[in-house]
Amino acid sequence: MKMQDFSSKELAAFQAYTRLTVVAHAKAKHEGMNVSRTHAGMSFKDFFEIIEKDEVVNPYLSREIDLWQQQHSELQRKMTGNHKMEGATMNYIEKAYELGLVDPSGHLYQAKV
Repeated sequence: MKMQDFSSKELAAFQAYTRLTVVAHAKAKHEGMNVSRTHAGMSFKDFFEIIEKDEVVNPYLSREIDLWQQQHSELQRKMTGNHKMEGATMNYIEKAYELGLVDPSGHLYQAKV
């Protein structure tokens, strides 16, 4: 599927997925954290399907979104002015945190699901 074929729902989910993979990786690297990930990551398809099922993957990781995600979202709202899309993206990020899909370092949880 090409990006231009995404529905607005899928685009918001993809933005959330990107923040929990690419952006989280760049943030960790910038902060001097060890960012070598030797195991395969979760695909966007798997991420989207898990969110749609709305089932907790890891109850030990289930929590509210962290402050950095909230601040990043506010910055995105100010920079883009697209409050609707940012709100939809944050809904996916919040759901990922609630379902235990985000590890303590802010990356998608890498367990097989």
